[in-house]
Amino acid sequence: TEEKDTDIDNDAWNIFNFSDPKPSLIAETDYILVVWGDKYARIRAQDLGPSNTYWFESNVYNDWPATLDGPTSSYDRSIYCFYTEGEANEAPTAPTSLEVDGKSTPTGANCVTATPQFTAIFNDPDAGDESNAIQIQVGSAEGLSDMWNSDWLADSTVEGNRCSAKTYDGAALSAGTSYWWRCRFRDDDDAEGAWSDWQQFDVCAAEPEPEVGLLECAPGGPLPKRCPFRVR
Repeated sequence: TEEKDTDIDNDAWNIFNFSDPKPSLIAETDYILVVWGDKYARIRAQDLGPSNTYWFESNVYNDWPATLDGPTSSYDRSIYCFYTEGEANEAPTAPTSLEVDGKSTPTGANCVTATPQFTAIFNDPDAGDESNAIQIQVGSAEGLSDMWNSDWLADSTVEGNRCSAKTYDGAALSAGTSYWWRCRFRDDDDAEGAWSDWQQFDVCAAEPEPEVGLLECAPGGPLPKRCPFRVR
């Protein structure tokens, strides 16, 4: 369905453009067209013409029959409806240059924290297009999203640029453990893009707690006011 609010009040032929996404019109199906206040018409697609062209029959008064299956001449009005296809929006392609905590290879010595931050480049075939959301999945193995499936997180990134960092908000990550993640964007026309490849990242091992121990003082000697100790 779509609403049009216009100042036109005549019987001339007029062109109205449908917004995206274009409605799907089906033959032998009734539609309702509301025109000029309380007057309306029932539109029945009798025969789908070629190349996005559709013929309809209608009556702009309220006392018209339940079905419209006769010739066009038996009704008060006939309407020729069509739209011109504009440049279609294309969905985003797969994100690239994935980074975790600012690291492009977040493994081994480049390990990350247990609450990492994720970023990627937003790619879209439509020049100047913007994202409106990003989805992130994190799994205990490649292909899984058992640790975190973020759903859609608000984002606003112009095509070709890196998105703002999104902080991990899933199940607790274990120190010294490897995980996998991927992401995808949604553009400002709500077209959902392709997923990135999976990328591995390693959470750093826990730092050992320091040991504090006193050194023995010289046997048989007086107790010193201070005794040295070392931390290891």
